[in-house]
Amino acid sequence: MREKVIQEKGQQADKYYQELESHRAEFNKYKAEFKYYLKDTSTGETFTNLEAANDAEANRLLSNKDMLYVRSYPSVRQGYLSTEGRRLVYLQYGSSVAPLEVNKNKVFEGVIAVPKTAPAAGMVLGSFHDYQRSQMLYFLFVLSSIGALG
Repeated sequence: MREKVIQEKGQQADKYYQELESHRAEFNKYKAEFKYYLKDTSTGETFTNLEAANDAEANRLLSNKDMLYVRSYPSVRQGYLSTEGRRLVYLQYGSSVAPLEVNKNKVFEGVIAVPKTAPAAGMVLGSFHDYQRSQMLYFLFVLSSIGALG
């Protein structure tokens, strides 16, 4: 019986990792659209996609002049970046679904940015340009409505 349960759980884990692997290309695409340098506040472990040797070099690489958008943590509005309360993975055991919390209650400080060199056809800049077009159409509509009333 024990071997059967272990085998079933192993198959579920294999299925989960196959699912993750099927999204690898999408994750790599998003990885190119963001630059980040984050440090776990409790362990000091650094997570980054930069080739930076230290905090000062990371700050230089993530300077505003090379980025379209920069979000620093902690900030007055957002505080620290945290994984608290986020369920990252769900595994199914028989008829129930159980959350598997990966790196629960982690708190990070650092920077996440969108570089000026991000792919123009990417999700982030594509959505940004769509937003700008919608915003322009909205203002044109408002101005033409005010002009029609006046």
